[in-house]
Amino acid sequence: MPFVTDERGRRLRLVLAALAVLVLGSGAVAYVVTGTDAPPEARVAPSAGPSGQAAMSAAELNDMWTRYGDAPGFHWTGGDRTVSVDLPGDQVGWLFSDTFLGSVGADNTRPANQAMVHNSLVVQTRKELTSTLHGGSPTIPLSLMCDDKVGLGCWVGDAVVDGDLLRVVVNHYAKTGPGVLDVQRTSTSLVSLALPHLTVADTKPLPLTRGIAWGQSIVDDGGFTYVYGSERTDDFQFAHLARVPVGKLTGAWEFWDGTSWSPEEARSARLASGVGTSFSVDRIGGQWVLISMESHLPLNSSVVAYTAAALTGPFTDPVELFRVPETNDQRPVIVYDATLHPHLAHKGRLLFSYNVNSLEQADLYTDARLYRPRFVEVPWPPAARDQATLPAPPTTLAARPDEDGRVQLSWAAAGQGAQYRVYQKDLTAGQLQWVRLPREVSEPSMLVDLLKNGHRYEYRVTAATGAGEGRHSDPVQATATVAPPEAPGDFVANAEGSGEIWLEWTAPRRAWRYILEKRDVTAGEGQFTRLDLPRAAQTKRIVGGLTHGHEYEFRVRAVGGGGAGPWTRARAIAFKGLPVPPGNVAATPGPGGTATITWTATPGKVTYKVYQRDVTAGQADFVEPRVTVTGTSAVATGLVPGHDYEFVVTATNRAGESGRSLPGRVTIPG
Repeated sequence: MPFVTDERGRRLRLVLAALAVLVLGSGAVAYVVTGTDAPPEARVAPSAGPSGQAAMSAAELNDMWTRYGDAPGFHWTGGDRTVSVDLPGDQVGWLFSDTFLGSVGADNTRPANQAMVHNSLVVQTRKELTSTLHGGSPTIPLSLMCDDKVGLGCWVGDAVVDGDLLRVVVNHYAKTGPGVLDVQRTSTSLVSLALPHLTVADTKPLPLTRGIAWGQSIVDDGGFTYVYGSERTDDFQFAHLARVPVGKLTGAWEFWDGTSWSPEEARSARLASGVGTSFSVDRIGGQWVLISMESHLPLNSSVVAYTAAALTGPFTDPVELFRVPETNDQRPVIVYDATLHPHLAHKGRLLFSYNVNSLEQADLYTDARLYRPRFVEVPWPPAARDQATLPAPPTTLAARPDEDGRVQLSWAAAGQGAQYRVYQKDLTAGQLQWVRLPREVSEPSMLVDLLKNGHRYEYRVTAATGAGEGRHSDPVQATATVAPPEAPGDFVANAEGSGEIWLEWTAPRRAWRYILEKRDVTAGEGQFTRLDLPRAAQTKRIVGGLTHGHEYEFRVRAVGGGGAGPWTRARAIAFKGLPVPPGNVAATPGPGGTATITWTATPGKVTYKVYQRDVTAGQADFVEPRVTVTGTSAVATGLVPGHDYEFVVTATNRAGESGRSLPGRVTIPG
């Protein structure tokens, strides 16, 4: 994928941050944060009836979480996944995966040593959040569920109340290698929390073997508990469905095979494509609604809804509900995990949340507000349109692939003022639903890129006016032929003087993302180790954690729709210390009281400063004039004719400024 936004990378980044502050141990007993060391009494009122929780708007929920996360004391300050469960009484349980615990500063910063656990539960009573549940104690906080010492612990799926238990489906992950992205899901378990105290009663592994992350959404309907799962492939993620009789989640599961229920997980059929690792399904009105972050397309930032008359599908094509604003941030922000909260929604509104994160770990500490859920509500169902007033479908749609793996689409204009929307389906990848490309166009043509080599695509187009969007055109197909990208150009590695090495390269054609690796030549390493790139298309990287005086080799390759291109390599020696002064400083007189100063480059990544003194005027000290440095030269101006001048140059790296060079001398013509 051109932009790495999958759960594996996201999870492991946060795990690495957490391991620096977690003290691992057994966390089988829930601890409710109250500001003391004594576990409190029941936090959930026993009740056999439905919840009395009042509906809340998205604005109220956003404000509630901001106030709670910013409050003093030891509690939740940020987390992801964001599953809400209607608990007995007038309470809601909020389940989170990776969770920061503690408090944040008045300037919204998070302490560098703030604890992180792999999961937690926050209790809401009426319209206020009242407590955070986790394992261990405030002194040594642990995850509420699962053993942190086994693999990477577990992250939560959905949950359902089952009598006097809250059942939570969790997925376990483990590292598979030294790289940041070397992590995979290993198994699925059912955790039971005893009501009303919400303590962990037991954890039972589920006999599921296929590569599907089950538990992304759980609904009870007609005497059965239905469990949705997410299957990841090289191209898309697909939704699957299983069921058990109500109260039998630990029993034998059945899987929907497309026509009937089967006891074999291997026969589970794909219901929808383009879902996220986490998504949400519920009955809203008279139909089933599946919402997810749209993931058919790279770099997409839309929350979409699929609908179906039955929970087994077939599901419609996704319709955009909301385009998240956070991806316009200058930081490498990602969004994920769109989740419904129907028990809190006002009538006629679809209420959902999504999670926000950054691929730069430091962002989570400089801005604690970033790693918190956002709540949104939209009208539901969408308003019906008068079909008679909608524009006719475009005609004569044609698709012409080019040598760079792009497809040129063209069609007959539908009339003045029409905007056009293009829909795509990757037939080779088994895409089930059409996806709308993010860009609308006013001209009857579009150049489509970010395609995969050898994949056959299908396209159709609609026209949209103020009256709404018309019917689709007849579809056309095209096969993309994409060559791998060339090697990145101008690859350089420069020592920073602080023990770090600065890497930079230029982007070749057809590059979506890059693979960057390093090895320690001095230490005799034969194998390269993958380096992380927070932004998929970034062409710069500072590498730290290096040994002083060791030579390192780096290699980088571009990846695109045609696969990976060739490697290009560079070497540098890591060192800590000030740079050496520039050498061979010379000054040449120029017209109009000017002089050109030149010097030889200092090794490493440095900037230069030029200093001068007027020898004829008896100036004892060098001063820094206003000069513009270009590479290894500069032009001094405003010099007095007939005077002798001396110039010295220094180099500066991340460790500081070097000593001065030997002077260069010049006489300005009179």
